[in-house]
Parts: sequence; structure tokens; C-alpha cells
Amino acid sequence: MLLKLDAANSKLKLVYDHQLSLIEHPDIVESIQKLTLDSSRPYLGLKGSCGLYGSLEWWGSIQNGTMPLEYAAGIISKIYSSIGDGVVGQGVSTEDIEVEFEFVNSDGSLGLESAYVNDVADYSLFRVGAKIEIVYALDELKMQPAENGGINYSRQVLEMAVSLE
Repeated sequence: MLLKLDAANSKLKLVYDHQLSLIEHPDIVESIQKLTLDSSRPYLGLKGSCGLYGSLEWWGSIQNGTMPLEYAAGIISKIYSSIGDGVVGQGVSTEDIEVEFEFVNSDGSLGLESAYVNDVADYSLFRVGAKIEIVYALDELKMQPAENGGINYSRQVLEMAVSLE
């Protein structure tokens, strides 16, 4: 686990773990890896400099610090949600649920993010006033440089935790 959910943060629940998501969706891993390896598309996809997406090498690069990580923490200030057309369980897939939230970072800036969960029941934890912690992997894209001249990254949510109170 990358987020430090120790005794001091025991009131936070890990609601999303990217490793679990990739196990459930191997087709996503395969399609991203294919694009990385496709030399006929030099400006699309990940560069693969820290290993192929979802591979043991890629996860190792995250664990050993080779791949840059970004952390965000704050308090949810607004919730935006929708459930496709209908009701979950009545012809509507849990994949049709969209929850986005605005949060105030610890430095006072605003962030906007989608809610990521491994269990659909955890969407109920996303509410105004809840504390949120997120860790992102910054995986280098093939298309370089970024508009500002720096490194162009894909920003992938690896873990997300929300307060229980």
C-alpha cells in the first residue's frame, strides 16, 4: 500500500487499489501495452520507460521510486454524480455510475477528481466534508515534451482513500 493508512489515519478507508482493478480488467492492460509497443504510433500511448503498464517491472518501478508518484490530500467540497439511465441493478451497470468531486487541497488549491472504487458500495463514502487521499503514478507518455517543455506524463490513480466520518 502506498498511502500511509496507519494509526494516525485509521479513520480513512482504502476504497480503490489499482492492482485489484487491473486483475479484474486484463483487457485494459493488454490494450495499453499494445499501444506502448506499437512503433507505428510514435505519439500515442505510454513510453514504457518504467516497464510495460501493469507488468511486474512497472509495479516494481512504482515500489522502488523509479516512477514518479504524486500525492494529493484534502477535504471534499462538492460532489457531482450521475447514474446513467435508470437504477443500478435494474438494467444499469455499476460502470454507468459517475461520481466526481471537487476538493480543497491542504495548500488551499482546488482539485477535481473522479471517484475510484473497487466496491460500488463505497461510493456512499464520497460526501461533502470527507477527507480524501490519493496517490498517482506519473507514467511518461510517448509524445514529448509537454506544452511547458517538461516531461509529458499520464497521471494514473493508484490508490484512493476516504474518511469514514
